[in-house]
Amino acid sequence: MRGQVVLDAGQITPFHQALRETPGRVFLYVHEMTRFLPVTALDVQAWKRCIAPARRDAGACD
Repeated sequence: MRGQVVLDAGQITPFHQALRETPGRVFLYVHEMTRFLPVTALDVQAWKRCIAPARRDAGACD
């Protein structure tokens, strides 16, 4: 599995809606002992802004 979860067509829209409504609180359980917490992907420039020590504002990762 390697950290990848494939959703079927009927799961995609509800999944994205749940992420918008409750970010950071949506878990994907692949079986009883394994779950994944989806996070928003960042491009290289956004990641650099996000981890920059000089950036302390809430929009640093935007």
